Amino acid sequence: MTQASLFPPKNWAKKIQKEWKILEKDLPDTIYVRAYESRMDLLRAVIIGAEGTPYHDGLFLFDVCFPSDYPNSPPLVYYHSGGLHINPNLYDSGKGCLSLLNTWHGAKKEMWNPRKSTMLQVLVSIQGLILNMKPL
Repeated sequence: MTQASLFPPKNWAKKIQKEWKILEKDLPDTIYVRAYESRMDLLRAVIIGAEGTPYHDGLFLFDVCFPSDYPNSPPLVYYHSGGLHINPNLYDSGKGCLSLLNTWHGAKKEMWNPRKSTMLQVLVSIQGLILNMKPL
């Protein structure tokens, strides 16, 4: 491990706190997020499946880790699958394929942008682009 991976940059904590404020203000009613008091780099999110989709009223659990070079790298997202592969973009291994997370190829404008992308955007994208009627 490098010293940079052990000690995040000084502005890292401010960026994470900014993410928390965005989530607190703009999170949809169907997405719940909890932060760990002792680990500001970790979040847990529950996304409720949208009406009119095969995921309707289902609860989908995700753990999120902000890497030490955040926002230069996207957050790391782990899907708790319960051992089931219920979606072409959510694997039983916990991997989720989404351009915004740089885990799937996409157009440049769909990829993580350190200056513009947010955790809110990630969660809403999972709900809208993956947990929908016709996921890619």
